[in-house]
Amino acid sequence: MKIGILCADDREAAPFISMLKDCETTEKAMLKFHQGKISDVEAVVLFAGVGKTNAALAAQILIDSYDCDAIINSGTAGGMDESLAIFDTIICTESAYHDVDPAILAENPPMLESASFQSDAGLVEAAKKAVAQADTDHSVYFGKMVTGDQFVGQAGRVAINQAFAPLGVDMETAAVAHVCHVNGIAFLAVRTITDTAQCSGVQNYEENCVQASQITAELVKAVLSSFREMHYYNLALSGDAGQAVQGNAMKEKFIALLAAKGIAAEMGLTPVTSVFVMHMEQADADVSDYWFVESDGGIEARITNFIRWNISHYIFACVENGDYLSGRYAVGRVSDLKDFNNPQGVSEAKGFMTLDFNGLVQRLKQPQR
Repeated sequence: MKIGILCADDREAAPFISMLKDCETTEKAMLKFHQGKISDVEAVVLFAGVGKTNAALAAQILIDSYDCDAIINSGTAGGMDESLAIFDTIICTESAYHDVDPAILAENPPMLESASFQSDAGLVEAAKKAVAQADTDHSVYFGKMVTGDQFVGQAGRVAINQAFAPLGVDMETAAVAHVCHVNGIAFLAVRTITDTAQCSGVQNYEENCVQASQITAELVKAVLSSFREMHYYNLALSGDAGQAVQGNAMKEKFIALLAAKGIAAEMGLTPVTSVFVMHMEQADADVSDYWFVESDGGIEARITNFIRWNISHYIFACVENGDYLSGRYAVGRVSDLKDFNNPQGVSEAKGFMTLDFNGLVQRLKQPQR
């Protein structure tokens, strides 16, 4: 897992660059990319300049040239909701452009179904856990951000609030989310407020940018640590030979651990399959009755695949570095997952990821109904 951390301003990126361990710097498209580790997560940090075009360019390079699996857009924002104060932070759950006609997005390739971009559910969940454990004097809000190519002071504030009712406004978030969406890459934005309706204008932004950027960086660092702990390692067959070998080795290890407990399993062959699991008491069961899959947080897409391939039961695993014995698991019927819009939240309500490895084994030995 490699995370791109994309900032607009050098002051926003500076705290991350100082956090990087074993930092190496490369250049591409007149930008400097700083690579290393933050919270034991591989990260690529850069500041790309202000505005949607600069942000989109940098995001695509992070994906194409640096193989980032997710991008976090980090920095500062203007507070639009009256409840926000300077140095409060917004975790973006949804973003949109306030200066682009939605029809342009819908009627031109790739003909988007929505003019809003949802943040990755796994990263949002990691952010919630990080916030719950954070020791801060400032508030953190989860909600909508809007983006446009102008600094929003008092002028235009009323119209944007009436049209979108966002928590905050900036000049890059939706553009990065847009690029991530069309590439199938996880996205999150974390931004701290530098100016509000009561303290409006570029002067307030300049006065508060450094401190706000430090607040944001510390929270993003905590999000990375939380995400590393809960990350769903994707072991699906990969087109990259090295990743495929590593993933297959990890799956074989899991199969061996199950075999030692008397549970038969085999590696799947379809493009959407990781490991099928059969039960000791059901030797005549069709292998497609049960499916083990590890995912990087794209649970909704996985559920679609379950339904498409007539999989009846699921097993989700949360493991790190192939340590299945210390992993956390969830087991259930796919039919319970079909009809909801928030897989992470609803699954947690069902006791998501509550089994350890031995608990998983005992659950698998029970007849499935």
